Amino acid sequence: MEQNNTAPAGESDGFKAIRNMGQEVDDAAHQTLHGAPAAAAAVVMADPAANWAVIPQMVGSMLCMALPELTAVYSPENCLAWGTEMARLAAKRGWETDGLPPEVSVLVVSAVFVVPTTFAIKGRADQRKRMREAQAAQQPQQNAEEPNGTGTSA
Repeated sequence: MEQNNTAPAGESDGFKAIRNMGQEVDDAAHQTLHGAPAAAAAVVMADPAANWAVIPQMVGSMLCMALPELTAVYSPENCLAWGTEMARLAAKRGWETDGLPPEVSVLVVSAVFVVPTTFAIKGRADQRKRMREAQAAQQPQQNAEEPNGTGTSA
């Protein structure tokens, strides 16, 4: 909105200041409700090599959970090098970088969270089970050693 700078004749400076403050509040409210004026859209050019590099990055993230020794093999640099060569081949063949459906990408990326979480939960459960078994194994020994306990009498 444009600011209305026309003041009635004879209006004092104090009233002009109040009018301007009111106009600023109105402008801020309009901007909040309707958003800021649209700026010129920036053109973002996608890097085909980076787009293709996503495929080995996703595969590598899955494999490296089970085989951490492959982390260096699926490094960002190696994936980008593969993506660069794949982009050249794709340009030659007319292929698009959107080779995997988004559902597959979400599943692969989600597995990066789900698999380690599952292993951690299973590890904790196994650890508690071993602790209970160890305590149960020690329980009869303690009872046998106590005088007037369940194991021996004095």
